[in-house]
Amino acid sequence: MLINEKQQMFLNLRVLDGKSFDAISEEIDVPVHVLKEWSVVLIDNMEEMRADEIDRISSQSGMTSIQHYRNLADIYKRLKEELDKRDFSGLPTDKLYYLFNDVHERFSQSMEMSDDDWMDYLNDDYDPDLNE
Repeated sequence: MLINEKQQMFLNLRVLDGKSFDAISEEIDVPVHVLKEWSVVLIDNMEEMRADEIDRISSQSGMTSIQHYRNLADIYKRLKEELDKRDFSGLPTDKLYYLFNDVHERFSQSMEMSDDDWMDYLNDDYDPDLNE
């Protein structure tokens, strides 16, 4: 679908800048009801722009899915090592334990890694090049 200059401005302001319909309406001088119509008609463009922006940010920050996975695994491993040193007698350990569980849950959700691979990673036997 061909879009005009105002529609492109709308897409940029809505998707990239996260502005409200009212703010966009004032900025590009298009009524709010028209902007809402465009948001329905241009939904594919909006989703594509959002995906492209997420991909661009991920690439720039080095947070590809593999890098994200490695970062979470490293955090998990460091927290586990720290927990292994603790005797669980104080509040900081409790907080550390909850953080450990949160990272494990996020890690598990973000990547599908078998329990065997996970244990290999924690024991420094995991080779990500063999498992990608």
